[in-house]
Amino acid sequence: MDGTCEYYLLSLRALELAVQRVKETCKGDDIEAAAIEAHFALHAVYDLHEAYFQPRGIHGTAAKDKILAATGGQAVGALSLARGKRTHELVTFLRTGGFSDRPYGMGPYGPGWIWKEHYWTDPKLQQRAAWYQNRVSRRLLWAPLDEAWMWFFAQCPQENG
Repeated sequence: MDGTCEYYLLSLRALELAVQRVKETCKGDDIEAAAIEAHFALHAVYDLHEAYFQPRGIHGTAAKDKILAATGGQAVGALSLARGKRTHELVTFLRTGGFSDRPYGMGPYGPGWIWKEHYWTDPKLQQRAAWYQNRVSRRLLWAPLDEAWMWFFAQCPQENG
């Protein structure tokens, strides 16, 4: 296996473990643990996002979005957006209670961690923002992460030679 494939597979395993940890922490009431695990899972999604697109020489959000739309990877695009906003706009995961300024919180319709509704207005990110609303917002915290893992698994590179 070449290094690119090995990195992809290692990153795929990292996301799988992160999703498992998110599922486990969502069963309890430790808000900080759920926030921390979701943080790591978002980074795992981003790592795989890069491991998928960089070796193919695909750059730019529009080009990536076209591929994600055609292959059912909308959750990947949405979570990559959430990760970017969390990293670059410093959305905090450390505050307790409700919907505060994290991209997720306790659901208004009953127990369980769900992704918070959030709206982004950057025209370059409209597609991903729409995917966030349709594929991530108000869903159980682990569900879109699991969907992203399944997409990455289906796109898994084949061994060379």
